[in-house]
Amino acid sequence: KEVDRLQWKHVDMEFKKDGVSFVKITVPVGKTRDGAPRELIAQHSVRQSLARLHRHTSPSSPEAYVFAMPDGRPVTGLSEMFRNALEEADMRFAPNGQPRTRYSVRHSFATRMIAEYGMDAQRLAHHMGSSPQMINQHYYHGDASRDAEVFAGEDAYSEELQEFIN
Repeated sequence: KEVDRLQWKHVDMEFKKDGVSFVKITVPVGKTRDGAPRELIAQHSVRQSLARLHRHTSPSSPEAYVFAMPDGRPVTGLSEMFRNALEEADMRFAPNGQPRTRYSVRHSFATRMIAEYGMDAQRLAHHMGSSPQMINQHYYHGDASRDAEVFAGEDAYSEELQEFIN
């Protein structure tokens, strides 16, 4: 899995665009068909967690794994740790009764980016190392009612159209 191989050299905590700081992560080998590296921008809330992790682990070099054992080896058993954390938080199962997994986080992220931020399948697929077809098939849960504002157009446009029609 991509996160298991993530090293500190892949994390740029100081990436800036238009004067705003972002966390940019270069995924060296991923799910993409060509195996090429891809860049992604982490949500702002991830910065604090990564900074705390960096302070806690005190990596000896940029080659050090982000998720590492005390001796520097990559952490194994992340899925089990994730499951245990969910059980501790009494969140092991989703409302539909299905057990949550590490993949559930990916699903939640993709669904949220589409539903709350209107991210299109092409850009989201690139960010996630997937294809637009997979994004639409697995993560898009839209309906005409939820997207009514999008389909109806801007309010100003709708008023202009109404005036034109009348």
